[in-house]
Order: sequence, then structure tokens, then C-alpha cells
Amino acid sequence: MEQYLTLKVSGEREYKKEVTGGIFILVYIDPSWQDTEFVESILFGIEEEQVKAKVFFGEGDGLDLASKAAVESSARVGIGLGKDGTVALHHEKLPLEKPIQSYKFTTDPEKDVEQHDKICEKLKIIGTNSARLVKKVPLKTFN
Repeated sequence: MEQYLTLKVSGEREYKKEVTGGIFILVYIDPSWQDTEFVESILFGIEEEQVKAKVFFGEGDGLDLASKAAVESSARVGIGLGKDGTVALHHEKLPLEKPIQSYKFTTDPEKDVEQHDKICEKLKIIGTNSARLVKKVPLKTFN
């Protein structure tokens, strides 16, 4: 029997991700981000590369969540989006303080409309790069 985690995104849509079997990237998000487009951007990046993801709630900063996700992921790759506005991409074999890629929001993205789209694009790139790590293909960089 297949099981799914339902994540409500952007207030209207529900995003279902398979949570059983196979290779997957684990994404830990702070509950404060659950109804935002930012989580959706990360998942779109992963999905575009045709890799599975599991999304769970966790508490802590983005770096801690990413490291924990990498250790628990079958792909040894994890993403964390912390309450502090830090998102990080981590690999199981790297030290906590050395993520593969990270980004910290410098403004409140819900209030700063100009920055909102830029933040979503960076988060999508982090999602894409997590999948590319799994596939062992070159990573994208931030513009």
C-alpha cells in the first residue's frame, strides 16, 4: 500500500509526495513554512530532475535540519528550511558546518515582493541541485 505525505502549499494546493521505498531526498522544514511557496519551489526543483522527495516537519535552523535530513535520507542528501530563514543542501559525509549550498533570507519574503521571486528561484536551484547530486551530474549555481 502506498503512503503519501500531504503538504498544503500556498493556501490552496495540496502537494502529495510518495513516502515509501526507493531512493529519495529528505526535506525537513520548520512548520512555520508549511503553507508557503518556498517549500513548493524546493520540491519543483527536485521534481524537475525526476527524483523522489520526502517532506517532514522539524525544528531547528536550516543547517541542522539539512544535516539531519542527509543522514536519514536513502540518497544521503538532505535539505533543511529552518525557522531562521536559512535553507541548506547537505550530504551525509560532510561536516555540519560545510553544506554543499546554503542561502539565508535577508528580508521577510512575505513582505518584500521584489525579493520573493528571487528567493523562490534560489530555493528551486537548491532543490534541483539536491537531485543532481543523487544523479551525479553538474550542479547549478546562483546567478
